[in-house]
Amino acid sequence: MEFTQKLKEKGFSLLDVSNKDLDDFIYTEKVSHHKYVAQHKSFFGEWNEQILKDSFYDKMQMTYFKRILKNGETAGFLSFNEKADKIDSTFLRILPRYQNNGIGTAFLSHLQKLSNTSNKPLYLVAIRTNPAHELYRSLEFECYNEDEVFYYFRYNYNI
Repeated sequence: MEFTQKLKEKGFSLLDVSNKDLDDFIYTEKVSHHKYVAQHKSFFGEWNEQILKDSFYDKMQMTYFKRILKNGETAGFLSFNEKADKIDSTFLRILPRYQNNGIGTAFLSHLQKLSNTSNKPLYLVAIRTNPAHELYRSLEFECYNEDEVFYYFRYNYNI
């Protein structure tokens, strides 16, 4: 995936993630996602950095794991995993000051194209209180299940 010219002109770029990015990953999770986790404390429990470290190293094994930069500074992280029958483990974390620039839309549009060309459904999960689910719906992701904490989305490739 490459960013659109418009995002590049705004100073955004993508870089492969390395082990030295762990602290930025944890910071990004805290700033961009902690409030949604805290709203469901009875499900998630206390904030746990070890879970974030494990998540980081799991993502290092995925098909795609990139750091978003804005003029050289970390603005967020993107990842997904392409398997034989589906694309899943979709992950978008963007620091609030960099949200609403089209990064999420560009990433999800790229994944939809990948889904269409590979004939594989695309899956993602959103915490119910995270307004990102509105973006997923606007991009034709179908909410196929929900529970007290999550919405489960699927994009069905075009046949």
